[in-house]
Amino acid sequence: MKESVSRTLLVAFTICLVCSLVVSYTAVGLRDLQNENKLNDERKKILQSANMFDSSLSIESQFEQLEMKYVDFSSGKVLDTYKDFAIETYNQISTTRNPLLSTKIPASEDIAIIKNRENVGKFYISRDKNGELDKIILASKSKDRKEILEKHNLPCEVKPSNVAEDVVKESLTKELASPEIISKNLAELKANKVSLSQRDQLVLGADSVI
Repeated sequence: MKESVSRTLLVAFTICLVCSLVVSYTAVGLRDLQNENKLNDERKKILQSANMFDSSLSIESQFEQLEMKYVDFSSGKVLDTYKDFAIETYNQISTTRNPLLSTKIPASEDIAIIKNRENVGKFYISRDKNGELDKIILASKSKDRKEILEKHNLPCEVKPSNVAEDVVKESLTKELASPEIISKNLAELKANKVSLSQRDQLVLGADSVI
C-alpha cells in the first residue's frame, strides 16, 4: 500500500514538473513574441510618419533600409554609439525619467510642459540608391540660409512656410518664453507646415535670434 502511494506521488510530482517546465518555456516564448510585436509596431509608426510604409512588404525588410544614429542635444554631434545602449531598443521617453540621462527644463522655457528632455536622441536617415541624402527642402525665404547650405554642397529647394510669425511671437511672449525658445518653436512650426506637402523630402526649418 505504501509503495503504491509513493509511486502515485512520484508520478504526480513528475507530471507537475513537466507541466511547469512547459508553462515556463511557453511564457518565455510569448514574452519574446510580444516584445518583437511591440518593436515592429514602433517601426511601422516610424515608416508611416516618413511616408515610406508599404503594407505588401515586411516591416523588418523596410526598416533595414533606414540608418539609425544618435544625436547629442548639448553639442549637436551625431553619434554611432551611446553608453551601453543598443540603438535598436533605445527608448528616449524612458531616459527622460532618469536624471543621469536627461536635463530638467526651466519652467520659463518649458512651453510644452515636458519637464525633462533626454540628453541624447535617436533619428533615422534614408538614403538614395547611391547612398546620398535627397535634396533638402528649406522652409525659409532667407537667401543667407540657402547660401550656407549650398556652400557646404547641400542642394536645397526653397519652400516658404508662410507661418504667421508675429502671432506666434506674441502668444509665446505672453507666456514669458525666452527669445531662444520662440525661435526654436518658429523653426519647428515652419518645418512641420512645409512637411505636410513634402512628405517624401527632408525639410529644414530655421529662425534667427537677433
